[in-house]
Amino acid sequence: MARLDAEKRKSVSKTKTGLFLIFVGILFGLIPAVAVYAGLSELAGAVLLFLGGSALGARHKRYTTWSFGAIISGLVTEIVGSFVIGVLFVQALNNGGDPARELSFFFLTLNLLLVVVGTIVGLGLVFFTYELQSAVGRTILWAAYWLGILVNVIVILVIVSQLQTATLEVLSQALTPAEALIALGNVFAPWRLLQFIPAIAYAIAYYRAWSQIEKRATQETSL
Repeated sequence: MARLDAEKRKSVSKTKTGLFLIFVGILFGLIPAVAVYAGLSELAGAVLLFLGGSALGARHKRYTTWSFGAIISGLVTEIVGSFVIGVLFVQALNNGGDPARELSFFFLTLNLLLVVVGTIVGLGLVFFTYELQSAVGRTILWAAYWLGILVNVIVILVIVSQLQTATLEVLSQALTPAEALIALGNVFAPWRLLQFIPAIAYAIAYYRAWSQIEKRATQETSL
């Protein structure tokens, strides 16, 4: 087998580290207290995969470029969307809106936004390693993607069915809208643990790709 030159070894190292950081982001993103740091880990991993994609062939590089675009698009959508929804929520309260109704609407809208973001980012998670996967690996990736969407739908249905009661309960105890929002998120947090199911599937698929990266780079070198 052809040996890897220094530049390709750097690319392989970036790709392996990027996969690890993305997996850490997926896993710890399920814990609200560290969700921001998990998001940064995912973003850092996406950057490394994008930078290291050239060592593994032109098609893989295209996939990583598309995936990186999906991750950035999802991040921008979440930041801008959350900001806009938050401003509208504050304005509604300042204009004398009913706190229970406005909090319910804001919370549901925010969670629907997260479903959209998850759908966009999920495509990035699928295609980052798509070219490196066998048919089995690709099947696992798509299973993880659709399981993630299914879990999001289940959570939304649970929120819709219990939101009114939960909102009234947290408002009776919270002193500020921010406290009420945090408390409301905690009510439904256990349901989000279902995301461990697609996270495990992603972990399996990413490990399969991770174990093949150096071999794939060597094959590209010998072409």
